[in-house]
Amino acid sequence: MYLPILLTLFGFVFSVPLTSEDLRNDDLQARYVLPGESMPTLYDVQLYLDPNNDVSFDGHVSIRILPFRRTEELVLHAMETIINSIEVLGDNGENIFRTYTLSTFDTHLLRIRLNRLIDPMIPLTINIAYSGTYAENLFGVYLSTYRNENNGRTERVITSQLQPTFARRAFPCYDEPHRKAVFRTTIYAPVEYPVVRSNMPKRTETDQLKPDVPGWIKHEFQDTLVMSTYLNAYLVSNFSYISNEDDEIFNVPFKVYSRPGTQEHAKFALEFGQKNMVALAEYTEIPYEFPKLDKVAVPDFAAGAMENWGLVIYREVALLLQEGVTTTAIRQNIARIITHENMHQWFGNEVSPLSWTFTWLNEGFANFFENYATDLVLPNFRMMDQFVLQMQGVMQNDAVLGVNPMTYPVFTPSQILGTFNAVAYQKSGSVIRMMQHFLTPEVFRKGLSIYIKDNARGAVGPSHLYAALQHALDESTHRVPFPLVDILNRWTNQGGFPVITVRRSSPQAQSVSVSQQRFLTDSTLSSNDRWHIPVNWVLSTDVDFEDTKPGFWISTGATATAIDIPGLSEAEWFIFNKKRTGYYRVNYNVENWMALAKVLNEAHETIDLLNRAQIIDDSFNLARNGRLNYVHPFEISLYLIKEKDYIPWASANTVFNYLDIVLSGSEVYDLFQYYMLNITAPLFEELGFNADDHEEHVLAFHRNNILNINCRHGNDVCIERAQELLQSFRNDPSELRNRIKWSFFFLLSVLILNVLTKSLSIEKSLSALHLTDTSLPKSKTLQLDGPEVISDSEIRTFKSDVVVNARSSNEAVYTEDANIALINSTRSLRRNIRPGQIIQNYSVKIAFDGDTFNGEAVIDVLFDSTEDPLIFHLEALDVHEVRTGLSTPEEALPTDFNPEDGTLEIFLDGGGRHRVVVIEYSGEISNFGNGIFQGSFNDYQYIIINLFPTNARRVLPCVDELTAATSISFTFEDVPFDEIVSNSRKEDDDSNQFRALNVPPNLWGMVAHNFVSVGMPTTNVVLYGRSNLNQHNLASVAINAFMAAFNEKLDKAYFNIDENQDGRMHIFALPDTNVEWNALSTVCIWEPYIFMTNTHSMMQQKTALVKIAEAMARQWFGYLVYPEDWKDQWVISGLASYAALEVVTDFQSSDDEDISLLDMNTIFTTDVIQEALLLDSYSSAVVISPEDDMFDEVDIRRHILGLLKIKAPAILRMLRFVLSGEDDFILKAGQALLNRRFVTPISMFDFFTFVDDTIEDDNIDIWDFVQPWVRNTGYPVLHVAWTSANAVLLTQGHFSLAGGGDVRYKIPVTFTTNRDQNYGDMHPTMMMESTDLMPLPFTLEDDDYIIFNLQGQGYYRVNYDVEHWDRIISALDDPERRQEIHPLNRASLIDDALNLARAGTLDYDVALRLTLTWAHETEYGPWKAFVRNMDFLKKMLFSADESDIYVRMVQRTVETFENKVSFSPDLSDNEPAMTSLTRGIVMDHACRSNYDPCIAAAIDWFYDTNSEEPAVNPRVPVDIQPAVFCTMVRETGAEATDLLYVYLETDISLYDRLVVLESLACSNDEEFINQLMMDTISEDSPFGIEERSIVLAAIIRSGLDNVFRVLDFMQSNTNDIRDMYGGPQKLEELLYILGDNILNGDLEYNLRMWIRLGNDLHESEGIAESALENAQVNLEWRERSLEEVSTWIQENDAHTAIVSFTLLFFTVLVSLFNL
Repeated sequence: MYLPILLTLFGFVFSVPLTSEDLRNDDLQARYVLPGESMPTLYDVQLYLDPNNDVSFDGHVSIRILPFRRTEELVLHAMETIINSIEVLGDNGENIFRTYTLSTFDTHLLRIRLNRLIDPMIPLTINIAYSGTYAENLFGVYLSTYRNENNGRTERVITSQLQPTFARRAFPCYDEPHRKAVFRTTIYAPVEYPVVRSNMPKRTETDQLKPDVPGWIKHEFQDTLVMSTYLNAYLVSNFSYISNEDDEIFNVPFKVYSRPGTQEHAKFALEFGQKNMVALAEYTEIPYEFPKLDKVAVPDFAAGAMENWGLVIYREVALLLQEGVTTTAIRQNIARIITHENMHQWFGNEVSPLSWTFTWLNEGFANFFENYATDLVLPNFRMMDQFVLQMQGVMQNDAVLGVNPMTYPVFTPSQILGTFNAVAYQKSGSVIRMMQHFLTPEVFRKGLSIYIKDNARGAVGPSHLYAALQHALDESTHRVPFPLVDILNRWTNQGGFPVITVRRSSPQAQSVSVSQQRFLTDSTLSSNDRWHIPVNWVLSTDVDFEDTKPGFWISTGATATAIDIPGLSEAEWFIFNKKRTGYYRVNYNVENWMALAKVLNEAHETIDLLNRAQIIDDSFNLARNGRLNYVHPFEISLYLIKEKDYIPWASANTVFNYLDIVLSGSEVYDLFQYYMLNITAPLFEELGFNADDHEEHVLAFHRNNILNINCRHGNDVCIERAQELLQSFRNDPSELRNRIKWSFFFLLSVLILNVLTKSLSIEKSLSALHLTDTSLPKSKTLQLDGPEVISDSEIRTFKSDVVVNARSSNEAVYTEDANIALINSTRSLRRNIRPGQIIQNYSVKIAFDGDTFNGEAVIDVLFDSTEDPLIFHLEALDVHEVRTGLSTPEEALPTDFNPEDGTLEIFLDGGGRHRVVVIEYSGEISNFGNGIFQGSFNDYQYIIINLFPTNARRVLPCVDELTAATSISFTFEDVPFDEIVSNSRKEDDDSNQFRALNVPPNLWGMVAHNFVSVGMPTTNVVLYGRSNLNQHNLASVAINAFMAAFNEKLDKAYFNIDENQDGRMHIFALPDTNVEWNALSTVCIWEPYIFMTNTHSMMQQKTALVKIAEAMARQWFGYLVYPEDWKDQWVISGLASYAALEVVTDFQSSDDEDISLLDMNTIFTTDVIQEALLLDSYSSAVVISPEDDMFDEVDIRRHILGLLKIKAPAILRMLRFVLSGEDDFILKAGQALLNRRFVTPISMFDFFTFVDDTIEDDNIDIWDFVQPWVRNTGYPVLHVAWTSANAVLLTQGHFSLAGGGDVRYKIPVTFTTNRDQNYGDMHPTMMMESTDLMPLPFTLEDDDYIIFNLQGQGYYRVNYDVEHWDRIISALDDPERRQEIHPLNRASLIDDALNLARAGTLDYDVALRLTLTWAHETEYGPWKAFVRNMDFLKKMLFSADESDIYVRMVQRTVETFENKVSFSPDLSDNEPAMTSLTRGIVMDHACRSNYDPCIAAAIDWFYDTNSEEPAVNPRVPVDIQPAVFCTMVRETGAEATDLLYVYLETDISLYDRLVVLESLACSNDEEFINQLMMDTISEDSPFGIEERSIVLAAIIRSGLDNVFRVLDFMQSNTNDIRDMYGGPQKLEELLYILGDNILNGDLEYNLRMWIRLGNDLHESEGIAESALENAQVNLEWRERSLEEVSTWIQENDAHTAIVSFTLLFFTVLVSLFNL
């Protein structure tokens, strides 16, 4: 199978918690591997596959088996299968089946128990009738859709992907590769899907075995050869095909199936595929054994292709080729993938692995031959030359200590999926290439032929391969000094690869000393692994690169080996590893490196091009590893100015890309760019932008690299030309395609990307790269006529700087002048605590001791003067001793210090401007998410360090400011848990010392825990939580998709952020803590926001997907780039939320109409944009970008955790549409930030600069547009007026519920009319820049209407004059015309109208008449806006004892919803996710409004009618549980609360627990509520920390009486609330909620007195005053508008409550009889 990573990504889906992290392999084998009591010989499979049924299919399988031992149980696999019946029959027809169990865990074991013991070797038949489900993740049998090119219709197709462990999803089977059998397949399909295929040809009419079934067309296929289960394949379609019937190249029927209308695109696959099969059959000397070979191109396929025997399935882009459109890269990829799958017909199909432990036996050979055998047919592709580049790439992945070897035991489905990785493919292919050369190509070919012949139709391990190769070797004259099994076991059973060091003792020496060591990127690590290594060499006196047989073998024993080399003393230079055939690196002594540089610069073609690539790759990687000075690779690279071949340049491009990253932002980066332009100058001139029809195949790749380098590094000629091409493409895409040949067209997108995202450019004019600009310093003048491209002094300086900047150590050389310069350079940085003080590094040791910890911080400090003390932030820490020294901690002596007011002052004496400071201190471990805190839930415990945003000072004395990034390392001692992870890798496996990272203190984190790993959602991402919940599957799917999407969309690979980072992302589901997390490698998410049961609510899914995505996004926007000052946090937070929305939207999107997905655009608009508009209008709102720098902790907390969390992404969303209707320049600017400013503080203006660099419109001033929105609270309101001639006039004002404000905005105006509807174009038509009247250049007809702010994407409100409101209301009140208005604009209309009325700028008569049109509404967006805003009126009317008034509005508005959607969903109906979500919010609002039919439905749902005793109905639909439970508590009191407390003790999720707890808060019982509140602060509280504040918030929102109780409770228990709920942040959140529910004068007075007459609010007092201001604004509304609203409802009410009351009465009566 090709493209393994896409398969690996889904390994998570089927993983469940293991009871221990360190289960032994034999334990795993016992759990997951079939016991082997029997073996299948024949499967007879019948499948009923109907593409019109998109949920499930029926099947029947009859398995002929042979038992191997006496047993009463047969064990096979089945997955996501409903078993309808089972028979186990002997030859006498006796059914001995007794019962069965099917595991719900990832073992997927189907255990069939018999009613007697069976005897060995007596055949049995197992008959199973079952129902399967179509796989939603493309693994198994699945349904896909496509567009029919002939008729334009959407068509359906069923196909399959069963490798490696998904045959069990198609039919019950023995789903292990060595359990082979014959397969007889029959597919029943609808008549309208005639193209039905499986592995074998169809049976003839006279050979039919199965009966016809009415309503189905039978397709019966011949029996297969013996094969593995995973090779079965199915196709049910309307596809068309082309075949070799008229032009046979390959002597087997060969067809290519694809969508109708694409057959012309399949011709390359038909021709090349046949030629390639002929070449492979000739090479192996073994014919293809199946009677047909079909290739199928399907629209959706998880991998690139799958080698199913006789029916190979491909993703379309991997098979179909369109001449003139398909790029060179894709054409090559198609050829390679076809060859890969063709080779599997032998390696994988004919001979299969014994188990997936030996995946490399399939994929390694397919990887090698996809290159080798492509060259057999298309030698101009130079695939084996390019193979060396692939090998160099995999070496980067293989150079880490923990990498898995080629042979790697795997047992679980997730482990098996994980083994389809770069090791199994690229590394194994590289080792196989080495085998070919050290055995010689002919011995290798003969050995493979023996291997296949001897093991045909069998299953093998590596020993079978080694034996066949040894057989061929023994029959040849070629000799190898060790048994092949000994050689190859080393290469396949050990991870990594060696580096050999070759040293010549003197120029006259006739021998070299050769030693080996495992090559590890991290040079501080080591390994004892050794290999048998084949070596060969070339001497300058005997230049022969063609004979690649080994000249010597390095054994595993000796530390160094002497090799005599005749003629060595006369040679100036020598090269080991001809054509890089060996899978290892080579290092030499300095003299040989210098000699190689010399020959390359003088006569580079003397050296084979593959060895030129090797020398570049090895030298730069050895320098990166610290084994070689960077001087030597750079001197070697000088020759590239003469190099014309693609292969060495591609090798160089890889190492230069790495240097581009590590040097970016350094002082030598301009010089590096300059160097890159210099050495590429000749090729830039030669290759240019235009391709030739007859040029070499790889030249397109070569040109792409050279132009990419030049455009990226600021070559003005390149940039201007690319801009011209972009403009030409815009003007006439087809003309550009004709002018720029198809073989080169693919690079256009790369060039455009570099032009549009350039952030650094060389301002010097290089005169079209003739590179002799006299304006440059003389030492930088370049020349093209000699090997030196920069003067000797400059290149040495440059190389030295590269070494300094590229190394990972944190060495510092202190000189007085350098220190002063460094200190002075930082004075412009935003520093509050002690300007002129610089921290060079922290080394922190934390030792845990029960509920406390002891710390030692060793801090290396530079400073400007000893007259002023050193100052560090310090909070809640006891300092015991401070010592200072001049250079080392050991010489430090005690000194005076003063901890006071959140700081630690350290007094200095003596001279100098450098000290090493040692601080001994201790602190308490808290119980909520700041600093060092601990948590527990039942048996699960953890200790966490979270220093965000200003909590580093609670863990160590430090400069806790954003611009104080420096090297920080942590060591942890006496950790009470075995498992501990942090940002970086451990120094070694046995310690808890973590490597240093260069970050601000607040970005460090740590988790020590006893959770279990519940799955690995994708490669190197581990999910932890409580075991045995089985609630992680959707989260795993999401994390997998998000990880891939972030890496792609953000163009910054996560695992390449820092070489010292932990090699994994660890995601924790914390059961009792909900905090924002920005630390690298560790992500903590509250369990209700990540773990979901299989029947979770859409409300939880909506919340959880966003929370997961945002938490992951902060690894990029939060860690990788962070704000320069907290006032810039809105950019970072906004980008994280923006990127999260993008990936969640993609995750919840589908080409077909998948009703299970959420509409994230609607959710973002209603839950983020409209929520921000509401909160931003309160008097308590704060600007998201204050002008002054922020240092105060309370101000920072209030700022970053407040409005900006939702306003920032809303502003960015608006800006995205302002900049372009199509391109996402916000995301592009984010990419540029991540790649140019990574692990760097950025300001708002940095972001604007990157946006400016990406956009094409120079007329847009980003800051001028954004400033009014981010520097003010509130936002504009667009007023739409009419003239008597129906002309439209616009003006703007400022909107705030608190009044005031005179700000002029540039409003992005979008609009549509009923006659010219265009709701999808959200790019603004114009900018409204003035407060003056602005006419629109058109008029409307009398009945027409116009709607502004399309889909509500602009951050503003719209008010119309009354006449136009009437027109809109008239349209909304007509069910048909209403549907013409986009649902999001319907949501915006009610959101705007009710808020404008609330602010007093629109009559409630208009707003409420518009509200009544919701009697026709069923969509989520409009209902969400309705509920948010009408809830305010409900609260106000209820507080005035006018609940009966408000319920009349509910009666009139929910009528259609109640009839069409219902409060009683059909549990058997698979309804749309958005419908479930909508029902939940509407029913909750209706029930809380005392709407009797809703109450009646709640009562009807609540009780479990299947229980003899009163009990909560476990089948209450999850999305209406909040409404049902709350209603019952409110209506029946203690009866419901008692049952809900019992329900709490059942096995429900933490999210479902929250639903119950919030429902308990609905009680009207004063005694119950008081006790509930006291329970939240008791020492033995039954509630988790996060639950406590949620319970109290729910009580506040439940009604006026409970608000009085909460206010008294909070006033009396302020300190306990702060201590028990999680700190001041939780208290402040509750104060805001309280203020929003102060609904009468008595409550306002009590709150005001609490604030003013003495309190325990402390630093939260300012928040309380803001909450009071909000309350006062609400009371002003009450005074002004309550009577108006009440009167209007009464006067306009035409309904009665008789029917509702009757319904309620009978429902209660029926419920009582059911008890």
